Amino acid sequence: MKKLGCALVIVVSLILNCLFAFGEDALGPIPPIPEKFKNIQIIKPDPSVPKEIADFSGEWEGVWKFVGKGTGWSYGEELRKAKFIIYEISTSKVKFVYGVAPNLKSARGGGWRDYSSDIQNFQDKKYFSFMPPSGYALEFHLEDGLLKGVEGGKSSIEMKRIK
Repeated sequence: MKKLGCALVIVVSLILNCLFAFGEDALGPIPPIPEKFKNIQIIKPDPSVPKEIADFSGEWEGVWKFVGKGTGWSYGEELRKAKFIIYEISTSKVKFVYGVAPNLKSARGGGWRDYSSDIQNFQDKKYFSFMPPSGYALEFHLEDGLLKGVEGGKSSIEMKRIK
């Protein structure tokens, strides 16, 4: 009986490792955008909005990367697809919808939500932040044409503009 139990554990481990061995291609998809967000149109920023802020506008995609330990448990490297539709920008505020895939290794769910955030300045960089249901603040800024983000100092993402 012990041999059967050990064999079962080994088989399950091998299957899970294979699922995550193929990098981003093995990640779960971002859930479909909900009906209430499907008609969102990206509004071109007013010409009075500085370029460093107006450049946030658009649709962005990337993959969150996390390596570390959770509270009382370890889940190794976590990869999750994410997407922004930043649809309205002023000199002081950004409005967007944010979608993230569920994590296939933990109980962290996925989904879409809409947010509004103030644009702030830190060391001559413009950034915005928000608090998703995970409870960890996400901060984003533009750098080298990418939308870069961090979550609680333990996760990071580089998002490419897709629209």
